[in-house]
Amino acid sequence: MRDNPERDGRPCVFDVSLDWTLPELESPVVPKGGRVDVASEHESRTYYDTAAGDLRAVGARLVRTDGTGASWTLRFADLVITVPPTGRTVPVELRELLLGIRAGAALRLDRRVDSDRTTWAVRQGECAEVGEVADVVERIAEVGDALAVTERRRVEVSGWDGPFLKATAKWLTKAGAVAAPEPVEAAEPADSGGTVGAALHYFLRAQHDAILRGDLALRRGEDAVHDTRVAIRMVRSALRIVTVVDADRTAILDAELAWMSGVLGAVRDLQVLRVHLRRSVRDLADRMPLDDSAALIERELNEREAAARASLAAAMASRRYFALLRTVREWRDDPPFTAAADEPEERLARYVRAAEGQVEKRLKRAHDDEGLHRARKAAKRARYVATFAATVIGNQSKTIKRAKRLQKLLGDHQDCVVATEFLRQIAAGAQGAAAFGCGVLWVHEQELAARARRRAVG
Repeated sequence: MRDNPERDGRPCVFDVSLDWTLPELESPVVPKGGRVDVASEHESRTYYDTAAGDLRAVGARLVRTDGTGASWTLRFADLVITVPPTGRTVPVELRELLLGIRAGAALRLDRRVDSDRTTWAVRQGECAEVGEVADVVERIAEVGDALAVTERRRVEVSGWDGPFLKATAKWLTKAGAVAAPEPVEAAEPADSGGTVGAALHYFLRAQHDAILRGDLALRRGEDAVHDTRVAIRMVRSALRIVTVVDADRTAILDAELAWMSGVLGAVRDLQVLRVHLRRSVRDLADRMPLDDSAALIERELNEREAAARASLAAAMASRRYFALLRTVREWRDDPPFTAAADEPEERLARYVRAAEGQVEKRLKRAHDDEGLHRARKAAKRARYVATFAATVIGNQSKTIKRAKRLQKLLGDHQDCVVATEFLRQIAAGAQGAAAFGCGVLWVHEQELAARARRRAVG
């Protein structure tokens, strides 16, 4: 364990040749009265990926570390999962978690890195560590289609005070070490061009990453259904409204995204329905006991949700889903833009207005429950597109606020419509107090639906 927990940032790295000689540590690197503790260790790290490099393509890493602190580690975004070593085969837990990221492809050994590290810990007095100098020699064996072995050497400097870092950098440079260039971060598409296409490209990257995070969370047993579905819907909304991509390919992707959204929605809709009906039961509790009906509702919802979750698990292990993930990644890397994508990003305001226009059109045509539901979906699209546009061209609060309000009102109406149909279905097979209570709830939901309809459309 480090003596000082306030170590800040990554180490400074210097490139050196394999035959370079590290000079003896002396003042001013070692403070007056200080001492140096030396330690050496050997570490082997084996990286795994698919033949197509699926993990590397999305910034995920799966590595087995041998030696001191042996472990398997999976890193993706801010997620770090470490499990004890169980042999040379990737643990089932990690294979299953990576199923979506690797889109069903098999994992294989990608490269092996053997490193010999000698560390000089520089201390001020007996305990306080002011910094470290580490001499690292790595032997990298890239597997790929043909074995390729390279060796490299570097010196890493870590410290907790400016004078140590400055003195050590000067000392190493004088000895012939060369400061390694800073790692180059992948350029964000939105940073280049200032066009509608660049902004949409950036947006697609963000939603792709959100979908993969949702995939991992779902496989870990977390309740990420809603967030994952929202990411999918945001992609669909943007591609439907911001029409700067190939129409035929958009239609194909939209159909597959709609399929997965529906699979997720089968679970999410039941969660929403449960919350809604529990509220209705509480609202009527003072007027009449509905215990039998509440128990019946919970049993039926539990059965339906278990079936919906089983369907979700099956879908997430299907070839169709893996093909969808690969397609979404292709769009993330290289969207099929048309010439309209070269429009200046300020034109996004036009697409926001188009989304608002669709809401108005749907509302005027909403003469029944289905029409109101279609208007609600249009409001949701307008909200998502305005939220996207706001990150690029600035304030869209008026559109977002109006869309959220309308979405809430029409959502309340739709919840009542769904609840009414659900109650009709389960009442048909119920008896006695449970059946009567379902009827009472049915009437209550009809009244709530009428109220919500009046608030939404006047």
